[in-house]
Amino acid sequence: MMAGSIRRTAVILGLLMLGEPLALDELKPLRVELTDDEVGMICDAAAITSRPTTVEFFLEWLKEAQAHRDHGKSAMLASAITRLRMEDKE
Repeated sequence: MMAGSIRRTAVILGLLMLGEPLALDELKPLRVELTDDEVGMICDAAAITSRPTTVEFFLEWLKEAQAHRDHGKSAMLASAITRLRMEDKE
């Protein structure tokens, strides 16, 4: 993964952790541009936060990925959502 991609992923992760609705709205158009590697990194780190707004962001993203028949991203996102939900219960 290139340095620019890592920086972009880190910024997105930071905004996801904040869970602020306005920030999450700004991220929505970027979801389609992310590579599988970037989505994987984001999903791996998703359990860091379990804010309701972030969970909703991931649920919407999963629906998008399914609509585009992107099975790889759908699987990563579903796994991240499961981890987010598990964190909520602990």
